[in-house]
Amino acid sequence: MNNQEIEDKLNKIVEEEIFDKTLFLVEINVKGESSRNIEILMDGDSGITIDQCAKMSRKVANRVEENEWIDTPYTIVVSSPGVGSPLKNIRQYKSNIGRKIKLQLNDKTEKTGSLVNVTGSKVVLREEKSKNPKKEDHKEEEVEISQIKSSKILVSF
Repeated sequence: MNNQEIEDKLNKIVEEEIFDKTLFLVEINVKGESSRNIEILMDGDSGITIDQCAKMSRKVANRVEENEWIDTPYTIVVSSPGVGSPLKNIRQYKSNIGRKIKLQLNDKTEKTGSLVNVTGSKVVLREEKSKNPKKEDHKEEEVEISQIKSSKILVSF
């Protein structure tokens, strides 16, 4: 079985095994041939805990063992995407409303500002136009998610 087939099967298993509907699958990556490294990235509407990741890891490992369809040594890691990771789905955008975000658009332009809302297939961004913004320097703009090449949450300390 190739890595894409394994990812597809794992995707189905994770979706079936999600025990808390506030949790969701972000991405699955399978790397290697003679020994496979399986990375399952999950998130939640209010984040995800280590205990929730461990519980999902056990559930997935049990299902893989029951079905015996990975015939090489493997490791499974279930974790959250992490602070600097790009957003991959609409639920991630929704759970980050109010945070500062940087969008790289398909036309190579960038937009930075506060994520105000997510409606249908669009995000609403309040762009900051100057380094020392005044209230009138803010402009809200809708951006189609299909026009976003990548996006990530900016963390300020």
